[in-house]
Amino acid sequence: MPFSPKLVTLAVVTLTAALTLGAVPLLRGTLHYPTLTMMVGNELQLNFVKHGVVAATTCEERLARLTNTLQKSCPACRITRRRCVMGLSDAQLRVFSTDPLEMPSARLSDGVVTYVSAVQGLALASCQASERQSAGAALEKRVRCFTAGAQRPRGSSTEKVTLTPK
Repeated sequence: MPFSPKLVTLAVVTLTAALTLGAVPLLRGTLHYPTLTMMVGNELQLNFVKHGVVAATTCEERLARLTNTLQKSCPACRITRRRCVMGLSDAQLRVFSTDPLEMPSARLSDGVVTYVSAVQGLALASCQASERQSAGAALEKRVRCFTAGAQRPRGSSTEKVTLTPK
């Protein structure tokens, strides 16, 4: 008894989706994540975590581009930590989730940045300024800011799978 082409196609698509969803958690520990911490004066800390990539060299290239971009846009800022990490801590993974965070955060097209400051309102104001500055960019390049404690739904530009090919 022959199978209909539609049924075969549906079975292949379903199996591929199931295998992909099953592989992502297994691969997460083998990915290299560009991470960077930057100080703006002594009052504001920005923590960047970018989507993971398979190759360490690709991670280093992305980290170098991020560093270069940040240093050009803020020459007075200090980069206090910059490295590619293999696998993320639970706290770092949480920034990619929809869970509320204790500090303002922004979704980028290729990662997340959190804003930390002891000066009341400074972290949120900085996050919101980043969102406003990106308003003229292409939709997939816009920054989306979230207040501390807010649910963080995924935007269309952040629904990429964390795994990025080499």
